[in-house]
Amino acid sequence: MFWFKKKDIVVDLFTPFETVAEEYPIDYTRKFTPNWFKKGANSYLVDDYVPHPTVKSCAGMLDLWTKGFIVPLWTDCKINVKENGDYEWQTADHRQTPVAHNSQQWDMFADPNKYGHFKFNDCWSFKTKQNVDWYWTEPYWHQALGLPYTTPPAILNSKYSHVALNIQLMLETDKKRVIEFTAGQPMAQMIPLSDHNIKLKTHVVDYKDWGKYSNEAVGGGIGKFLNGYKTGQKIMKNKEKKCPFHFK
Repeated sequence: MFWFKKKDIVVDLFTPFETVAEEYPIDYTRKFTPNWFKKGANSYLVDDYVPHPTVKSCAGMLDLWTKGFIVPLWTDCKINVKENGDYEWQTADHRQTPVAHNSQQWDMFADPNKYGHFKFNDCWSFKTKQNVDWYWTEPYWHQALGLPYTTPPAILNSKYSHVALNIQLMLETDKKRVIEFTAGQPMAQMIPLSDHNIKLKTHVVDYKDWGKYSNEAVGGGIGKFLNGYKTGQKIMKNKEKKCPFHFK
C-alpha cells in the first residue's frame, strides 16, 4: 500500500500596499489567539476542591483556531450613526474608500430603518490553483459580544477568480451611536472546505496593476448587469474543459 502526502493548498494573497502587508498582514488563524484566552485560567474548583475545565479546553473552539486564516482590518475607522438612521464615516487610511450598498439590494432581508450596509473594500484579494471553496465568517471568539454590527457569512471560490477580500458588514442604525474599528482587529475568518493544509504567500503588487488583481473576480469584465459572476465562472469552466491537459 502506498501513502501519498496531501498537497498543500497554496494561497496567493495580493495587496498594492506594502505597509498593509507588513503591519496588518493576513495570517493563519492560530496566530491570532485572543488576549482573554491567553490570560484565562485552564480550570477552576467546584466546591473548593474538585478541578473543572474552563472554555480553554473546548475542543470545538480550539479546532476552529487551527483552520484557515484571519483577515485583520487595515485602518482605524469611525462610523457616525445619526438619530434618523443615516450614517457617515471617516477612515484613518485615505487610500481606499469604504462604500455602502443601497438598501434596495438587501431590504428583503433586513429593515432599512434599523440596519445599514457597510463595506471595507479593495485592499486584498486571493487566489489558488486548486478548486477550493472557503467559508467566510466573523471571528466570533476574537470580538466582544453585543457589537452593533455583524459580518454576514458566505462561500467564496478561489480558483476561478482573484477574489476580493472585502469586509461586508451589517450595521445597527436604529439609534444614534458611533461605531469604532481599530486597525489590526480581526474582521473575518476564512476556512477552507478541504482537509488539505494551507500555505499563505503574500505578494505586494504595483498599484497601477491592481485592477487585474482586484477586478478579475469572474464577473468583473464580463459586461453583464446581472449574474456576471456566474456567467464568468461558466465561461472559465468551459475553457478549462477544452484544455487537453485538464483533468478533474
